[in-house]
Amino acid sequence: MTSAPRWTELSVQNFRGLSDLRLEGLGTFNVLFGANDVGKTSVLEGIFLLSGLGNLELPIRIQNFRNFIVPDIEGLGLLVHGLDPNSHATLEAHAADGSKRTLELSTPRDASIVERDPPPTPDHRPSQSAFSTPSDRRIVRYSGSVRPSDLDDPIEFSGTLKVNNDGFERHIDPAHASEYILPARYLAPNASYDAKLISDVAVHKRIVDLVECLQMINPAITNITSDGNLAYADIGLSQMLPLNMLGTGMSRAAAMIAPCILDNSRILLVDELENGLHHRAIPQLLGTLLRVSYERSIQVFVTTHSRTVLEELYSVLAREECRLYRAGSSSYALQRAQSGMIGTYRYGYSDLEYALKHEIEIR
Repeated sequence: MTSAPRWTELSVQNFRGLSDLRLEGLGTFNVLFGANDVGKTSVLEGIFLLSGLGNLELPIRIQNFRNFIVPDIEGLGLLVHGLDPNSHATLEAHAADGSKRTLELSTPRDASIVERDPPPTPDHRPSQSAFSTPSDRRIVRYSGSVRPSDLDDPIEFSGTLKVNNDGFERHIDPAHASEYILPARYLAPNASYDAKLISDVAVHKRIVDLVECLQMINPAITNITSDGNLAYADIGLSQMLPLNMLGTGMSRAAAMIAPCILDNSRILLVDELENGLHHRAIPQLLGTLLRVSYERSIQVFVTTHSRTVLEELYSVLAREECRLYRAGSSSYALQRAQSGMIGTYRYGYSDLEYALKHEIEIR
């Protein structure tokens, strides 16, 4: 597994609705908040793409996360700001050890030559040969680079994504670009747990850790198991119940915590953390995520529309036993200016405390 130094800075240019956005001072646990349509989800998607350098499946997957099934390259043109086919999106992340990774996406015309049937002759006689023309199809051009440290030259690779009769055709050069994929897990607002992942937790004898975390939300849980299709919870009845029967909030909590317990992700991305959760469960979940991200060196990024999440984050961090997590917690307000540009403002622990105590509007 690729080592994962914590990212400290993220730059997003011409990606989705974001023309130019920068997040500095990233911590271990990061919260993005703001009104609808200010780019919170787009930031998560940009991070997901950057984490998966060399994986040409990801541009399609992030469209699927939005319940949009990509029919063709035109559907992927939505990734570029302003739908401008002559522009390109650039994503860049800097890490604490001086490493950097960059990704550029564009949707130009395919420069390859294709064979076409010739036009009919004036007397309608069949022509003896076909002729060649430039393709009028669009492709996704994918260019990435990884600089392992300040002292190293960047490792560069490129790829293309085309549509053929059988679906999407992917090509990446060099093939070993996949070595630089950083394991990340993305949870869309309605995403539930992965039963196979919970099975893996059991195989690696980590169920006790998962149960301990979920008990902070529902103390009745004494055991968790999975058959690979469904997870089941023991809450003291005559038989285990499907985890789904304990509500959306429990399913979402399991989906967030299981990959952290298993240590098979270095980045966790959660869109709309509060979705399906009762407000009383939010502090327990936040406390658990803060702890496991700190202890297991997993960088967490979540979005929220809820002031309650921010209030509970501060209340959890204010506890003496959570003092260790304060320096690694960053919250970012995304706001649209009159010009249409999206700006950001970072709140560290003390900034968040000041804003909440003085009732400053920060949603």
